[in-house]
Amino acid sequence: MISTIEKTVRVKTSNIDTQVVVKKLYDLRKELENSYSGTLRTKKYEETREFTIDLNNAIFTANQKLEGKTFLFEDMLQLEKCLQNLQKRFKGLMV
Repeated sequence: MISTIEKTVRVKTSNIDTQVVVKKLYDLRKELENSYSGTLRTKKYEETREFTIDLNNAIFTANQKLEGKTFLFEDMLQLEKCLQNLQKRFKGLMV
């Protein structure tokens, strides 16, 4: 008879990886601020506004998770996915 034992493992990522993602979020915000003129200001105001809100929310969430010492691997994956989505949306705004 074979039995299996399941263990719940909580994987914690290093803060270095997390800090890199947070830095990329801040860099994206800086790039948005530098690019916010012309087309973004006049034609894409609502899209830019929604993007800015989502970006600031992602930065706030990432900082909250960094301060809490229980940053799980799943949290890191979710944060990276959010960053990729925001980068894609930013490129769409710039077209």
